[in-house]
Amino acid sequence: MGRERIAVLMCLAALGACPAHRSGAGVGGGPSPHVGPVPVPGPAGPPAADPSVVGRIEELLADADTTYQRDLDVMAVVGRVEEAVALARQHGVAGALAARACAMRGVLHVWLGETPQGVDLLALALAFDPQLVIPPSWGGPEIEEALAEARRRAPPPPPAPPPDAGPPTRHVPIMAQTPDRPVPIWVELRPDLVGTTDVTAVLYWRSSLALEGGFVPMTRVAAGFYVELPCGEPPPEWWEYFVVLTDAGGRLLAGIGSADLPYRVTITPRLPGPPPTYPDGSSIPACGGDER
Repeated sequence: MGRERIAVLMCLAALGACPAHRSGAGVGGGPSPHVGPVPVPGPAGPPAADPSVVGRIEELLADADTTYQRDLDVMAVVGRVEEAVALARQHGVAGALAARACAMRGVLHVWLGETPQGVDLLALALAFDPQLVIPPSWGGPEIEEALAEARRRAPPPPPAPPPDAGPPTRHVPIMAQTPDRPVPIWVELRPDLVGTTDVTAVLYWRSSLALEGGFVPMTRVAAGFYVELPCGEPPPEWWEYFVVLTDAGGRLLAGIGSADLPYRVTITPRLPGPPPTYPDGSSIPACGGDER
């Protein structure tokens, strides 16, 4: 996650070439029942992308840019930009390169009359690079409008905790879960926060299938907050998460983990220890099973 902005894009429209053409000059351009001291999480994060993959993405984007500059033909470059975006998602490429690929595909969507898909891709690009700038040759009034809408959608980065902010509470991280059950996340409030009604908890997440991540409000339960990371098909290889608690004015009260050091949950066919449970200690049914 690093210090990149975490966006609330839990899914994107499928990428596909569209039967349209643009040419001509002047184109605008898912807790344990126990609680205890918060442990220090170990290193987390996916491995660095294969340099050959990074090189291929750079090559595809440069080729697409050169071709468009020469021919001003959108359909001549869609395939190359789509391949670059697909490689970035498949191999976990992040940062400015992923932002550039998503931004170029977003621009192409807008030019092809697919503005909602374009805004989605531009918002994803902003998740990778909040300072994203569209080159003039790929810009224009319609692109600026779509980019402005993407910026309005993007949530602000989680607030940095003040020097005197302690842990909100106690929390036992879920280290592993099977793919057929959700991941239960439970946070217990400190005594000084239990009686405070305006405390809000938000869980920020990302997964091996959604590196751009997102966030979800946690539900107030007894003396704490609860939320689940859901099942999925296909399931992710891992989830990463951290929690921030704020008051009604947005002031950060405490946090569990951070964007730089999130907790990681490995999705595995066989658990190394007892299975995670609900906060009351009851078992978690398989996805699609009976309600609790």
